[in-house]
Amino acid sequence: MNNSNHKVRVLFLNPAPSLIKYGMYWGMRAIGCHAYLFQGDDRIFDKPQDIQMKRIKEVVEKERINIIFCEGYAGMPYMDIYQYCQDKGIQFHFWDIESPVTPQIGQTLIHHCDYMWTTCIETIPYYESQNKKSGLLLFGCNPEFHIPVPSEKIFQHDISLVGTNYDNRYDKIKEFIYPLIDHKFDMMVYGYWWMEKNREVNLCNHPELYWHDKDFLCLPYEWLPRVINSSKIMIGVNCSDLSTTQTSCRPYETLCCSNTSVYLAWYTKAQNTLFGDYIYQARNGQEMVDMANEILSMTDEQRKKIATEARNYVIDHHSYTLRAQQVADAFNNNI
Repeated sequence: MNNSNHKVRVLFLNPAPSLIKYGMYWGMRAIGCHAYLFQGDDRIFDKPQDIQMKRIKEVVEKERINIIFCEGYAGMPYMDIYQYCQDKGIQFHFWDIESPVTPQIGQTLIHHCDYMWTTCIETIPYYESQNKKSGLLLFGCNPEFHIPVPSEKIFQHDISLVGTNYDNRYDKIKEFIYPLIDHKFDMMVYGYWWMEKNREVNLCNHPELYWHDKDFLCLPYEWLPRVINSSKIMIGVNCSDLSTTQTSCRPYETLCCSNTSVYLAWYTKAQNTLFGDYIYQARNGQEMVDMANEILSMTDEQRKKIATEARNYVIDHHSYTLRAQQVADAFNNNI
């Protein structure tokens, strides 16, 4: 731990569970930084912009904040925040989390932040060409939250998929997920927009494959470890293969959570670069089916060996304490 970390006082604007609440916010506190998060009744992401700015200013003053940190989809008045940071002499760090998918966000915000973090290494030369300080900040895992937990009967399935049904991966869902459905695996899907008839890809003809609960619109993030540890296979779904580093947050979370579950996804350069043989990757629908059958033919002990090695790897190389230290170092080096 860096002895200068106590000087870092960071305000997180959006309580996004996977990236911030159980991610960077946890990581900052774990390495000895002071961190404040707008969450619960104190959340501001869904408030009018004048209220957002008022609350931000109140917390900056009270908590003596010197970094404001925001990720890509927080819906904040970025330009006003940046101007306020300039006036106060504090730093505004922006995390461009999906550059290949929504490049316009980073291209717009690059002129309204002090430091541009990205999950896509290929965008750094562009940021630097714009005289913007930048760095690669990948997703990660939280070994205190992403933990193996007991399997629960209500979530026990051979295959589980937790993810939103985004339209920019319809082709991949058709190619890689539909064959699993056609082969009638014991499977359950969790996430938004899978039961909307107006979407080109949906599960309306297979309602038995979609998780419903009268009390929740979607699976609470806090239940993710329960689903992972009640499944033999966790399916990964990504939106882009245009980067060697940008992927979804799910492989980090799955590998860190898992006791006996194995991660299976369609091939992407980034997953291959980051996780290699710790995960299974299929290059076509038939391979997806074949790999699923291979994993399901394993004993619990065989899958446990794979899961244990993968968990040790992501904790050592991809913990959010490591990510938080990157941000703290950038601040301590006066970027």
